[in-house]
Amino acid sequence: MASKLVSRKWIQCDTRSGSNLTPVTVMQWNILADDSTTNFIKAPKEALKWENRKDELLKEIFRSGADVVCLEEVDHFPDFFQPKLKENGFEGFFKPKPSSPCLEVEGNSGPDGCALFYKADKFSCLDKHELTLHNKDSKESNQVAILVKLELRESVSVDHKPRQLCVAVTHLKAKAQAVDIRAAQGAHLYSEMRKFCGGLPGVVCGDFNAQPNEPVYTLFKESFESSYFISGGKEPPLTSWKFRPGKVSKYTIDYIWYTVGQLQVKAVWEIPTEGDIGENGMPVAGIFSCYYPQQIEMYSFSNGTSLQAKLGNWQQLERFFAKEALDMPKDYIEGTIHCKPGAACSLIERSYTLVTHRTLKYLPSKNHPEQFNDSTYQSSLPPHARSTASQSVKNNLANTELAIEPDRILGKQKAQAILETHVEQRRQERESYPERFISKTTKPSRFKEGQLPQKKVNMQAER
Repeated sequence: MASKLVSRKWIQCDTRSGSNLTPVTVMQWNILADDSTTNFIKAPKEALKWENRKDELLKEIFRSGADVVCLEEVDHFPDFFQPKLKENGFEGFFKPKPSSPCLEVEGNSGPDGCALFYKADKFSCLDKHELTLHNKDSKESNQVAILVKLELRESVSVDHKPRQLCVAVTHLKAKAQAVDIRAAQGAHLYSEMRKFCGGLPGVVCGDFNAQPNEPVYTLFKESFESSYFISGGKEPPLTSWKFRPGKVSKYTIDYIWYTVGQLQVKAVWEIPTEGDIGENGMPVAGIFSCYYPQQIEMYSFSNGTSLQAKLGNWQQLERFFAKEALDMPKDYIEGTIHCKPGAACSLIERSYTLVTHRTLKYLPSKNHPEQFNDSTYQSSLPPHARSTASQSVKNNLANTELAIEPDRILGKQKAQAILETHVEQRRQERESYPERFISKTTKPSRFKEGQLPQKKVNMQAER
């Protein structure tokens, strides 16, 4: 399956000179275990299949340029991640959950858990500590953590001195009502990490399943700082966005913590925005992918909301329509791109007909395919509330149309056509409501002609 990864850039946070500091890039990611891929209603089923997404996971890891990679929900450690990352110079560790739900999946590849990888040519591992985190009753839970003590090799150290760094990865209990459990698990990890570091700088990565208003977040803020909080003065709007039956979850629950005063954040990798991800899941491509799964590859589409992203997606779809001899009117596509009234409805109706070979009988389009404008809406308003000539141009000539076709003559022609339509509508209004266009002059009844009203002013002299 072809793919197109979301474009991401590095956001610079600290521009101070640090010639004696060696940069280290750390990545944290919940990669989604196989048992968790069956309940996401907006993601294409093909995209969630392990065979289709495994290589995309590697692409994202490698393009980040990370020196240390912390992953959660890893259930393909021995058969995929360990050998693939080793081929690219990484060494790694894996800690499975004591009772992984992945073991209940037919044909599973083993339990899921946390994994931590580091570049062997940059670090040597001095120590490792694995944890099964405690719940609030001090009993072992199903959540785990890995702590490692790494030493920067002298050959890559800026000052040619061995420097040590402690890194941990974890995945705390999910479910909204598990606040106390997360607090207990976080407190256990927090205590163990401080002891393990022994004064050395430390980084804690993980899917905490906790928003910034939870106690576990407050606890870690006592000795650590959140990288993304430092970068923007607040946590990002979201690190997780899940669509499940009857429920949508969108929040920040993933963190890269670091010890204050010992490490400094130079840059953070830009987190995809809501527009990049796309709440509606690109409906048209999604519709046709269900009927043409081999021809429509959802990963090749961009979920961005920019004009460039929209045009790129529609160009792909137009090539698909032409190849499959599907008659999708160009007016429908252009009207939808430019948010013309009625265009999207006509396009969806036409899509339904193309994939089902049936016609909708109860949802007819109100606009002719070549006349996607607000005339239907304007005619539903009382005459005094209808648009003026200038407003009519604004309503029916989108900025995106001018951006795509900057030819001023063509723009003027479109504006002139809108004005002519407006004038014709006003002419029809004059015929239908002649009394509305008769001007009447009235005189104030309280005053005689030529007489102005007297104003009363109360004044008080200063003493």
